[in-house]
Amino acid sequence: MLLLLREKKLSQYGAIKVLNHAMSKNISPEVYSLFVDRLGLKSLFPVFMKTPGGKHRKVATQGDYEEHVCSIMASLFKFLEDGTNLHRLLRKFIENDYAKVERLVELHISYFAKAQSANNDIAREKAAVKARGEEIDEFTENEYFLKRLDAGLATLQSIDYIIGMVCRQCGTKARDRFRQLFKMKGTAMTTVEEILEELERDADEEAATPGAISKAIYTSLLIAL
Repeated sequence: MLLLLREKKLSQYGAIKVLNHAMSKNISPEVYSLFVDRLGLKSLFPVFMKTPGGKHRKVATQGDYEEHVCSIMASLFKFLEDGTNLHRLLRKFIENDYAKVERLVELHISYFAKAQSANNDIAREKAAVKARGEEIDEFTENEYFLKRLDAGLATLQSIDYIIGMVCRQCGTKARDRFRQLFKMKGTAMTTVEEILEELERDADEEAATPGAISKAIYTSLLIAL
């Protein structure tokens, strides 16, 4: 998959999709270190910084690429063991005057807007249902949640998990850079906190799910912000 990723041909998207599937649930812990050892970061970050266009859009949209790439990065932060490989990942976000931190802010703002738009649509649907005197059952609530995920919430969760980890692991300079960039864009880190707080609330329910992250981790990320 890494060889296909490096070739930058139409098969690149398929490779990214397979890598995301292989790395999303921590089924094989050794895969994360193997990914870094085989120079996977060198191949992945160019796609993160600039989504492939042109002929690549024949096989996947910009959102498809961003969803899988951000999910892979979030998985690396979740499951890479402390040591040299984790430090190599962290250094990527510090180098070139925090260029990748700026990219994270851009992605957060874009996907937060998409998620808010979906939330507004769902709020109107719920209001219409209640106006008819009907109740919203658990099945319908789950449908609404899936709609939010499909509208961009899933990618936003990955992005904000990465932001939290970079703030926690890279120190005050990285956090201050995030705050500066958010302010320049006319928003604040509180939008990241909203998403991490939701993940923190849901963590107990997902505790038995393979690859689930503990509530304590999300709490620590919120503190780091």
